[in-house]
Amino acid sequence: MLRWSVRSDGRSGFVFVNNYQRLCDLPAKPGVQFTLKLPSGALTFPEKPVTVPAASCFFWPFNFDLGKNVKLISATAQPLCAVDDGNTRTIFFAQTKGVPAEFVFDRNTSLKSPSARTYTDGDKMIAGNIKPGRGAALRIETPAGRLQIVLLSDADSLALWKGQWHGHGRVFLSRAGLELDGDNLRLTSTDRDDLSVGIYPAPPAVAFNGEPLRATGDGIFQRFTPAKPKAILLKATLEQIQSAGPPRDIPLGKISQPVAAAPEDADFAKAAVWRIKLPGNVDLAADPLLRLNYVGDVARVSLNGKLLTDDFYDGNPFDVGLRRYAPDILTGDLRVAILPLRKDAPIYLAKSAKPDFGDAASVVAPRQVEIVPRYQVQLAAP
Repeated sequence: MLRWSVRSDGRSGFVFVNNYQRLCDLPAKPGVQFTLKLPSGALTFPEKPVTVPAASCFFWPFNFDLGKNVKLISATAQPLCAVDDGNTRTIFFAQTKGVPAEFVFDRNTSLKSPSARTYTDGDKMIAGNIKPGRGAALRIETPAGRLQIVLLSDADSLALWKGQWHGHGRVFLSRAGLELDGDNLRLTSTDRDDLSVGIYPAPPAVAFNGEPLRATGDGIFQRFTPAKPKAILLKATLEQIQSAGPPRDIPLGKISQPVAAAPEDADFAKAAVWRIKLPGNVDLAADPLLRLNYVGDVARVSLNGKLLTDDFYDGNPFDVGLRRYAPDILTGDLRVAILPLRKDAPIYLAKSAKPDFGDAASVVAPRQVEIVPRYQVQLAAP
């Protein structure tokens, strides 16, 4: 059965849906509609049954106050945030991946859409099959002003930020990390191509390195793309100084549902150990990452014999921020110790993370060590 629940004050609220559980194959659920028994009467939505995709979780609003005296009766999209610009309120929603986006209003709503199919059904005005994008999918004119709805794709919704900048509440669309600091806006990323930001409403002017930065249209956003920082190429090396001993026995903890116990300090006496050499020209002020791709049970990074951090293998890279350990990390004895991973280890690993053991009973190896620069640009509101 589909797992769902409702949070409501008796008039409005949200339907929460979860069709995901780790280690369980929860298939897509076809023919889904919700009927809510409210004091004002029964509310059924979506208008037509939909299929809830496998591995999905989301929440949908009903009788949702959008402002400007507009009530959203229901939607098959997830609300994110709203921002006001003069007499216009813009509300951002996230697409529910794999489900057609539908917005339902009162029949008398003055609704316009450049692309959606809108129609009336009884006392309802329905906008259906809305495609996600960065422009206004729906516009509503009211005596109190204009309201517009932007339906972002699932990917874009994860790149949306909101904050105060240049004396105004704004939203920002960027895959980079974003920091607002007074009149400055900083973007940080390990990928130089991500150092770009769409802003709505756009400020009167944006400067980069003291010069005006021209914007380009991107839906309702104005996109600012400064010149890319110069690429930084750095190389780290590994030198093995100890081979691995036999893999550790992995006891199960004594709890109601026993799980594999973490290794003890003594277990690392039999770990494989490598010395890591960093180049001398690393700019630690830029907060670069030491990235270790490895296979094994548990990895520990130490500096001059002192544990810095550890990682339980799950197939993902093991990242260590270098700046916090400045300046000793550039010249000190930096090591990584990795315990062998047993083929029969009583731990869960995603299929993509399981190494190829072949005929071996265990594996341990660093596949790659690299230094990942973190690039930063700063925009200013002059």
